[in-house]
Parts: sequence; C-alpha cells; structure tokens
Amino acid sequence: YDNSGAPVVTISTPVPEGKYKTSSLAQISGTASDAFQIVSASVAVRELDTNMCWSVVSGTFSVPSVAGPTCPDSVWYLVDTLVGGGIPANYVWTKSTPPLGDGFRYQVAARALDNSGNSNPPDYVNFLYDITLPTSSVSVPAHGSFIKSLASIEGIALDPQSPIPNPNPPVSFSGITGGGGVETAIRRNSDDAWWGGGSFGGAHAGQ
Repeated sequence: YDNSGAPVVTISTPVPEGKYKTSSLAQISGTASDAFQIVSASVAVRELDTNMCWSVVSGTFSVPSVAGPTCPDSVWYLVDTLVGGGIPANYVWTKSTPPLGDGFRYQVAARALDNSGNSNPPDYVNFLYDITLPTSSVSVPAHGSFIKSLASIEGIALDPQSPIPNPNPPVSFSGITGGGGVETAIRRNSDDAWWGGGSFGGAHAGQ
C-alpha cells in the first residue's frame, strides 16, 4: 500500500534559461525520487518557436504539442539510463539530446512512474541552443592608418538573431549584450609585445 503520493523529478541539465553550444549539451540529465521505487522515467523535448515536439519516428520536431506546453504521450521517451534505489528511492537518469537547430529555443519535460503507478506532474526547463559565433570588427583606428594619438578603440560586435521572425517571448541571443562583453588587445608589431595595462610586455594570454 503506497499513499505517499507521486514521485519527484528534477532536470539538472540543461539549466533553466541556459545557453548551449554543440559540445556543451550532449545529454539531458536529472534526478527522480520516491518513497519506494521508481519504475521508469521519461523525457519529451519541444521546440518552443514552432511548438513542435521531437519524434524518434520522423527524426524531427514534427509532432504538435497539446494542452499548452504538453507533448502528447506518443513522443515521451524512456530515459537511456536510470540508476539508483534504496528506501526512500533516489535515482539519477540521463537521456541523449536530440539534434537541435541553431538559434532555436527548446523545452525539456521530465516525469517518472513509481511501482504503484503514480506519476508526477512534469518538470520543465527552457533553454537556448546557439552554435553561431558572434562577429567583431575594428573601425578606429582604421587598418593600416598612421596616427599620432589614440584616445579609444572603436568597433562593431554582432550576434545572429533567431531564425524565427519576432519570436514570442523575445529572445536575448546576444552574449555581447547579455554579459559576454567585448575584449580588446593591442600588439606592438615591431617586437610582438602586447599591452599589459601600463606598458608593452610579454605574450598575450590567447597565444
């Protein structure tokens, strides 16, 4: 007899509103716990900008979500690994990340089933997948110019926008405005010395 209620599931990776590139999200992971035993855990992935859910059958995000953020049961898939046990039962689970589209936002949903047939309301995490590098250029000083003073360095830094026109809610793609910032370095070509803040000295940290 189990009246302890539904199991508890959390998503560890991705993190809420995280921004990920190719190598940083190889798998989805999380935890599941219950007073007794977890029988299974499953995951669904939805593309927020199109409202389509991942389908193993088609290999694409092609199944419309239902009832708001919920993917239909047909596209909830069992996790790849579910390791744990004990009383109370604590488990860690993982699931391979499906192929994602550059510049799209996604939502991962996870739920678990215990040995009494209880299932929890899904846990949800939204994240952004962005593999396109920002670009930058220097406008002041001009390339190849001769100058006698330089009060400041100026230029342009750009980050590509969402492939979905006018995404709702709006997306803050730019790591430039979002805290990534722009860095500059000055090298003296005559001896390859780099500016250290007070003088020209040793090698640049990026070399």
